[in-house]
Amino acid sequence: MRSSGEPPARCAEDLAKVCTNLRKVRSFRFPYADGPERGQPAHARAQHAAPLQRSRTFRLRRGLDSPRHLRRSAGFTLLEVIVSIAILGGVITALLVARSNAQETHLIASQMLTATRLASSRAALLRAGTMGPGEGAFIEPVGYRWRVTAIPPVEGGRKDVRMYVLTVWPEAHEVEAGVTMHVWVLDQTVEVTP
Repeated sequence: MRSSGEPPARCAEDLAKVCTNLRKVRSFRFPYADGPERGQPAHARAQHAAPLQRSRTFRLRRGLDSPRHLRRSAGFTLLEVIVSIAILGGVITALLVARSNAQETHLIASQMLTATRLASSRAALLRAGTMGPGEGAFIEPVGYRWRVTAIPPVEGGRKDVRMYVLTVWPEAHEVEAGVTMHVWVLDQTVEVTP
């Protein structure tokens, strides 16, 4: 490194700096180095090569580095995925069936509540004497029908009581699915003898 015009002392200083820097580079270790491959000088890698080879051989014998082991630990198998999807499908189906049943039950309950309310209003009209036996449809709410049937008096029974069977049902269902009420009306025009 000596040039023609430089004094020998200057070249010696430069050589000492280069040697010091070379020692620093050889002994440098990265803070995250975890083995002889990273962050150690070449002579340290050479010293650790044989134990590493043995350790890899040991791992191969035990099956820890085999492709089969890697396949097992890489993710889910096809069978596990199929079983998971089948379980998930069963749970979703059960939830949808339960929701459908709940909606149907709610619809039937609301129809029965409406039919009971309408039957009560018709029973009040029967008691007031403003309507008699017959059949028809309600104007409001739409979709409900009614039927009033007179029951003949029992022989030897009271003559001043008239009995009716009142049925109200949604048009979408049969008559049997409706609400049936027995209404007794006291007829005040008939005189009762003691």
